[in-house]
Amino acid sequence: REAEDHRLQGLIGDNTKQIMEVARHVTTQLEELVSTVSATRTNLSNLEDKLVATGRDVDQHRAETAGHRREAQQHREEFAQHRAEAEDHRRQAQQHREEFAQHKEEFAAHRAEFGGHRA
Repeated sequence: REAEDHRLQGLIGDNTKQIMEVARHVTTQLEELVSTVSATRTNLSNLEDKLVATGRDVDQHRAETAGHRREAQQHREEFAQHRAEAEDHRRQAQQHREEFAQHKEEFAAHRAEFGGHRA
């Protein structure tokens, strides 16, 4: 009976040691897991901050692009107006050249007529 108790005490001690080793191993793994989860949370938080900042940047760039589009449209309209004005000026210049040529002919005719009277 005493030998059996001694043998059982030995088995209980061995089992207790094995249980303690497994518990230490599980505890270490849990601590590593907690550390990994914490680091992952931090990384996710940082990524979320970057995503929010990127979203703000995208919104700002969209607004700037819309402004540039409006400016470009305004410049196209101004350019079309300037082109039309330049075309008007070309037509006026051509008209003035034609009128000048006509006046020149009329002046030459008057000169010839006046010269004819003088002679």
